[in-house]
Amino acid sequence: MTGTSRSRLIGCVANDIPMNNHKPTKKTYTYIFIGLLVLLAVIFYFYQSGKGDSSSTTLTETNVSDQAVGARILSLLNQISSLKIDAALFTQPTYMTLKDYTVEISPLPVGRVNPFAPIPGMPAASGSSAAGR
Repeated sequence: MTGTSRSRLIGCVANDIPMNNHKPTKKTYTYIFIGLLVLLAVIFYFYQSGKGDSSSTTLTETNVSDQAVGARILSLLNQISSLKIDAALFTQPTYMTLKDYTVEISPLPVGRVNPFAPIPGMPAASGSSAAGR
């Protein structure tokens, strides 16, 4: 095939396919408009749910659970304060025979105040390598 026959072939194919000069109808525009409205509604919903509305609901649920925990703690404190311990328990011979096996832990030396400060007597690191990080 030469260049002219190729262009003629392409021209033939293009001339044989009818062009669809279809104009969108009013119905098509209505569907596009409804689709855009739905898309905007979905975007608005996610935008609004990301704001403070859901956090205020979460805060209310948290406050309710905090109140329940607080009520439980107060109940336990009331039970503890109502306990009566007989001091005679500590004077009984069985209590007196108990031995204390506590192991004394010697205090360990505390580290440096600033562990990242240069060590005295050591050469300081170059500033360019630390600044480059």
